[in-house]
Amino acid sequence: MKSYRVVSIALPIFFSINLFTPTITLQSQSPFDGVVTYIGVDGNIYTLWENGLTQQVTFDAMIAEGQDGASDKIWYDCLDLFEDKKHLFFTRRTNKHNTPDESVFYDLSNKTVIYSSPTEDRYCNSFPGIDEKGLFYEIDEMEELPSGDIIERGYTQYISGERELNYEYTTKALYSPVIARFHNMAVYEENPYEIVFYNFNTREYLRINTPIEKFLEVTRLSDDEIIFSSYGSDVIITVNLQSKQVEQWGFALYNARIIDMTERGYYLVVGSHGDGTPTSLYKVDLNRQSSELLYSPSSPVEIWVKTSPDYNSLSILEESADYIGFSNLTLLPAQGSPIKISSSADFYYEWSKDSQKIYFIQMTQLSADDYALNRELMVYDRRAGNSSKILDMVVSDMSSEAIVIEPIDWVLNDSALPETTPGAAPYSNANPGNANPAEQSNPQSQPPVIEPLVNPDYTPILLIGGIGMVVLLGLGAGTVWWMTRPKSRKPNAPALQKAQVTSSPASPQLQAAVRLAKEKRFQESFEMLRDLLKSEGNNPEVWYYLGYDLVNMGDFVNAEKCFLRAKKYGHSKADHALNWIKNNQRQ
Repeated sequence: MKSYRVVSIALPIFFSINLFTPTITLQSQSPFDGVVTYIGVDGNIYTLWENGLTQQVTFDAMIAEGQDGASDKIWYDCLDLFEDKKHLFFTRRTNKHNTPDESVFYDLSNKTVIYSSPTEDRYCNSFPGIDEKGLFYEIDEMEELPSGDIIERGYTQYISGERELNYEYTTKALYSPVIARFHNMAVYEENPYEIVFYNFNTREYLRINTPIEKFLEVTRLSDDEIIFSSYGSDVIITVNLQSKQVEQWGFALYNARIIDMTERGYYLVVGSHGDGTPTSLYKVDLNRQSSELLYSPSSPVEIWVKTSPDYNSLSILEESADYIGFSNLTLLPAQGSPIKISSSADFYYEWSKDSQKIYFIQMTQLSADDYALNRELMVYDRRAGNSSKILDMVVSDMSSEAIVIEPIDWVLNDSALPETTPGAAPYSNANPGNANPAEQSNPQSQPPVIEPLVNPDYTPILLIGGIGMVVLLGLGAGTVWWMTRPKSRKPNAPALQKAQVTSSPASPQLQAAVRLAKEKRFQESFEMLRDLLKSEGNNPEVWYYLGYDLVNMGDFVNAEKCFLRAKKYGHSKADHALNWIKNNQRQ
């Protein structure tokens, strides 16, 4: 019997059987326990949903360098995914003349821009949010009075136009620029050895003398009990606001950062024993006297510590002594030896809610002479004992004009195995449905939109049978095509083009790099200083201006690391630079 007759008989039989066959549920799930939104390798925004589907949010990013290094660019950053998993905030940037950057609120469910407005925020300091009154920004303002006093105000600015005052207080000339704010209080210093507490509710000032000249970190244990560590000394104190008593700890550590772990019966404290010593992790009893060393790097570098949600393990991020921007990510279990997860992790990482996974960004240098770094979202599974890639992200290229800040954000599920509601997530490559420039600049250039015929989580046998018939019908034609197909070479993937940067002088010196920085040629200065580190790695000026360049290029995390190095080597302005970052960097 000829093949076309077999197909003509089999086709109605398959369809008849499928009419009486129940639907088979095929459950798909994302490797990420929650929802993650990120900047993809093409510079556009994507959202990965719990059911494994990816939604493209923007379509018009242009981040590739032109041959002359002066092409028009559009890029996105400052991603902020709200806890409701339905609203997204981002910034759209461009180098086009007379075209301002835009802050955008986006509805992921309806695939529409809710609100957009011009912005001058270069460093992701908009602090967006949502409450029962709607979408808003958090705004901090300062007003300098003729007397020299400064009025600090904080507002909640709703996109509806309504504005609410959150706090207002007046400070005199600050002795230290560090200001700690809690929900009902601001803490700062106007004079050495005196800490000011201003209550937003009662509008009362409380001044308490302490043995700390300048405080560094503030940890609030309760409404009345606050811990302060000292900047540049090893003094740690606890202040009781009710009794106005100050208790100095018996345990001493330079530039200490305290983690509130009283639920476990002890504190975790990070700090050093002076210049040239590594920043280490200590377990300190609640009596604040005895301690135990838990972890210490092999070289004098900084570390940052997070605890797992179940409080049974710690993760430690240790800055690389060899490469700016890379960090070692290490797991410190309650029992057993430390486990190195990555030697090239980014600063941004988080534990899963069940404490069994760690999500992190892994950086990979493309080549030894290239500053561009591949970024991948990875997951480390403690049960399996290995890491796997979830997705690729936009390349980090400090030589590019399109520098992307905060390229990822996520909301974790409360459970490790979330329940997937059929049809709850938007489909992949959905039509944005809005001509706003934050979504598409040329609708004709967009790919065609094809919505699935059935819900992707529920696939009937009818669809499988239909696919089988298509395969049968295509076998003959496919065989003929294969035998007669034109022999063409597979095209090469487009090569990543390195940004064209003005070459450095033949004999790079620190003075030349400083001059370039002052001329706002930050990238050239940065590259020159990077080379200078090979011969002057202990020069505080080199580290200071590296930090200065990175701040102006938007990389606060690595700028802070450079300023910390400058401080260790004795730079007189490093303290001010670190305090400035602390007050301006988005938390």
